[in-house]
Amino acid sequence: MSNLHIVWGELLLDALAEAGVRQVVVSPGSRSTPLVLAAARHPRLTTTVVIDERCAAFVALGQGRASGRPSVVICTSGTAGAHHLPAVVEASEAAIPMLLLTADRPPELQGRGALQTIRQAGLYGHFVRATWELGLPDPHPQALAGVRATAALAVHATLDPRPGPVHLNAPFRTPLEPQPRDASDAELEHLVAALGEGMGRRRGGPGLAVLLSGFLLALWAQSQVKSAYAKYTKVRNSHGMTGLQAANVLMGGLGLSLNVEGTPGQLSDHYDPRSKTLRLSQGVAQQPSVASIAIVAHELGHAMQDKTGYAPLKLRGAIVPAVRLSPLVSYFLFIFGFAMQNPTLVNVGILVFSISVVFSLITLPVEFDASRRGLKMIQSYQLLDTQEMQGAQAVLRAAALTYVAAAVQSVMTLLFYISRSRR
Repeated sequence: MSNLHIVWGELLLDALAEAGVRQVVVSPGSRSTPLVLAAARHPRLTTTVVIDERCAAFVALGQGRASGRPSVVICTSGTAGAHHLPAVVEASEAAIPMLLLTADRPPELQGRGALQTIRQAGLYGHFVRATWELGLPDPHPQALAGVRATAALAVHATLDPRPGPVHLNAPFRTPLEPQPRDASDAELEHLVAALGEGMGRRRGGPGLAVLLSGFLLALWAQSQVKSAYAKYTKVRNSHGMTGLQAANVLMGGLGLSLNVEGTPGQLSDHYDPRSKTLRLSQGVAQQPSVASIAIVAHELGHAMQDKTGYAPLKLRGAIVPAVRLSPLVSYFLFIFGFAMQNPTLVNVGILVFSISVVFSLITLPVEFDASRRGLKMIQSYQLLDTQEMQGAQAVLRAAALTYVAAAVQSVMTLLFYISRSRR
């Protein structure tokens, strides 16, 4: 099959386009020829050529920030991909979707001491949400199905559970350019076409649009809570009471004996029922603002839930260990299930991810009840006046939107998985 590498590249880029990718940024190089040709030829992909790899990655970063969709960055093998790292770090920290597609040399030509032979596995470390080694082009039907499934899951991983960069590494042997066609190429193209029909391409159903809508809803909710916090953290409460002082007043009145610790970051405040610890960010603990009192009261609402044995909180705590592994395990079950054409693995992946959905749904009554309790505490201990109470309610309403958005996003992701499993 003289053009297996070309067909492999076309299959991969078509799967990325089907998953919702629309922008590709290319830094030309020899080893990436099959990928660049596939991107340039695809009718649904807009290709931008940027010679410098560092600049190319930042162009893709800007596209992802503006559109909410991952842009693909293609580069050749070796140190070229290392120039993407500054943009990868920024995408990771700013939660911007991005998909890095690096061409690579075959295993027998890696680690030979030349610049173009560095080992690219794990090139971006913990700054990527996920990384996949695609393997050399393979005409076996399971390999062809596997590369399509991996492409779809890679796009999904750039958006959920937290947007960010994902790395696909694609090795190729020479020749890299198109070769004269032979009979085996026609057989391969027929197989790829049949595979596309078998997977139900273009039948519709929930796809990246579903995931993207959930992602955009989450971004909107986050902007609302940040806006409300920014507004009411500047409004000084009438008692001049900091968040830490309010916590001490409420804990004394409610009979709560808790450890109080600092936590880095903004809006990172939380109550840990395992260690009975209230963790407050510096801004909340030290600022005498309306927002500080609202947030402290909300977290102490969780402490009261814990003290009274509030059932949804206990249930949520019981499934936390499983939730931490659920997204990652479900990704791998889907990959192997599609690659091996094993519907049982795919269905198990759906069940595993369902744990995350259950967690996000249980979180809703837990958070709503904590806010209700918190507002009642503020009124009972007269920590805020009537006008200030309106500000506290606005802060907690905005915070509740983030949990609603997270639940919607989880449900939409589950629908995406179910849709893919039926294709």
